Amino acid sequence: ERHKLRVVIQDDQGTRIGSFDAEFGVGVPDALAPGEEVQVPLGFPLNPVRLPREGGYTLELLLDDTHQASVGFRSAARPAAPESAGG
Repeated sequence: ERHKLRVVIQDDQGTRIGSFDAEFGVGVPDALAPGEEVQVPLGFPLNPVRLPREGGYTLELLLDDTHQASVGFRSAARPAAPESAGG
């Protein structure tokens, strides 16, 4: 069965920073009872997303246009690389 996943990135004020969509299919094992939940590991790159500032953000996860979860995280500045001695 095919499903549509939408991930919306918001700041701590609820302002939408970006989003992306993906479609995927899940095969149903024969031993699975109707209605039984299946864990499906998914990975997605966040490299193209630029967070405008340090602070709190959420990933809003929608599956087939139904909100499933909010996952909070914090953004922090990357420490400056140390200068090399000797030039």
